[in-house]
Amino acid sequence: MNDPVVSNGSETASSQVDARQRLWHDLRDRLDSVLGFAELILETAKAGVRVPTILIVEDDPSDAVWLEQVLGEAGYVAETAATGAEAVARARECRYDGITLDLLLPDMTGWDIVREIRQAGPNVDTPIVVVSIAPQRVAAAGFVVREVVQKPARPEELLNALHRVGVPANEGRPILIVENNRPRAGAFR
Repeated sequence: MNDPVVSNGSETASSQVDARQRLWHDLRDRLDSVLGFAELILETAKAGVRVPTILIVEDDPSDAVWLEQVLGEAGYVAETAATGAEAVARARECRYDGITLDLLLPDMTGWDIVREIRQAGPNVDTPIVVVSIAPQRVAAAGFVVREVVQKPARPEELLNALHRVGVPANEGRPILIVENNRPRAGAFR
């Protein structure tokens, strides 16, 4: 790739063409990836394979990557929400098999998230496992959290807690992890 040549404050025509070509190739690659993922989803559904999905509510990037990796390797599909608002929005849109919840988030407490999720929507009865440095085994506004795992946790502690609340792993079936954050994607190889 050539460095752009600047003349009178504007790029040359050839560097603009190169930039457009790179953008077109990137878009085409992304479209191919999305179409491939859609085909895989259809094949999985036709085969009757059901993979448990976990919503990870975690604002610390390194803890989120660790949780995604542990859950992915065990056979779960994991989605991550880094704020309480994002967690509540996702929980209103999709049904999850389980939720892991950090209690200390930048925009709201974990208990506020539980209250919001339990009020209405597809996750009013979804098992929640608290994964926090400040765990509390209590009810929040009448909503009971079924398991608590204190950070730093070992993988087997997390997986055993999910199993105890009725969310067993995928039992060794193949799993696809889709990650649009390139630095995080390397954590799954």
